[in-house]
Amino acid sequence: MMDEYIRIEIFITNSDERLSIEFDNPNYYEIREEVLNYLEYLYDKSKYLNITIVVKKRNKRIVNEIHGVPFNEAIVRIDEFLRFIFKIRERPEGEIKRTSILSGKIDWFKYHGILSQKEKILLLIKELHPNDWVTSDIIKKEYEQIFGERIKLSHVSTYLARLYKEGFLERRGEKYKMEYKLKL
Repeated sequence: MMDEYIRIEIFITNSDERLSIEFDNPNYYEIREEVLNYLEYLYDKSKYLNITIVVKKRNKRIVNEIHGVPFNEAIVRIDEFLRFIFKIRERPEGEIKRTSILSGKIDWFKYHGILSQKEKILLLIKELHPNDWVTSDIIKKEYEQIFGERIKLSHVSTYLARLYKEGFLERRGEKYKMEYKLKL
């Protein structure tokens, strides 16, 4: 990892609040988990944030500013920048397969930016509603809140229908009142 002293300051603001986080000689894994917690806290209150990361090492000062981005883009861009600073070239667990969401717990920070919309919907159901019946409206609302991106209700309905046809979900109800549940 890093042998030299490093100080990282992160400022995250929305229209109402400003959080400041400072790290003295952190490691990559420590900082990314801490930053994710703060991002989730502020994204509950606002769809878009401004993020400034200031890195001080030796006699250098590196500043990365990210303005008005949704949650998924913010965590991917922060992760890429931190990987650059800490000189991490490869993913800790090797190549990520897109079907990995079916195999267990997800490290949201690491996988967030590589999933398709359909995979994100399946992930939401798997993680938030493993035993519940859910509607397209519920999934749309959670998708937009968690991932910070808009999605049309018709797209959510289409992806749910496809996941049902592919055998991942159970389905009940009438045409305009369908409910879906993770198939056990």
